[in-house]
Amino acid sequence: MDVYKKFEMNKGKARVSNVTGRRTWDKAFFEVKAKEQKEQDEKNERERAKKAKQPEQDDPFAPTRSWLERRDYQLDFEKRVGKATVVSSLRDKNSGFYCEICKVLQKDSNAYLNHLNSRIHQKNLGMSLRVERVDVDSVKSRIEKLSRYKDGDVAIIRSQEESDSTDMKHSEEEQYAAHSKDSEDYETIAKTMGLPLSFASKHE
Repeated sequence: MDVYKKFEMNKGKARVSNVTGRRTWDKAFFEVKAKEQKEQDEKNERERAKKAKQPEQDDPFAPTRSWLERRDYQLDFEKRVGKATVVSSLRDKNSGFYCEICKVLQKDSNAYLNHLNSRIHQKNLGMSLRVERVDVDSVKSRIEKLSRYKDGDVAIIRSQEESDSTDMKHSEEEQYAAHSKDSEDYETIAKTMGLPLSFASKHE
């Protein structure tokens, strides 16, 4: 069979070979297939949401997990600049931002922020990516709270935010102190046994 006739016969298939014998792919075929798959996934998601509807919720698309909530703390990356952090032996060979919840290490702040907003992280927090619809009264209450910045109540709101930030900072300092104490205990044991100090750091 002529090579050109064989190529014309296989032209409508997903995978064909050109005149040189190399495999080529029918882009139009896979575009249609991807579109159909996307529509099917959306249909399955709607059906799953209806079946997973919570009895006390009026919204048919209410998730089985809690609604998506905003972070109640600020991500202050600048405060970590120029500071040393004690890490465990599982990640002492790498540097970056470590998520204790998902047990993953991100190389930079942008990747870490994207991870915090990802579906996997929210799922491990027990939340879905659906946002709850609020009523008019909730919106008015929120607007009234934000309007206090213009009415001179900035000090009250900032004091509350600083209090929350201080509590989180104290929690981080306690974790750091506990880890430092464990490191000192390892070094003491290593010295007693006559082992090099590197032995303690490798077995943390």
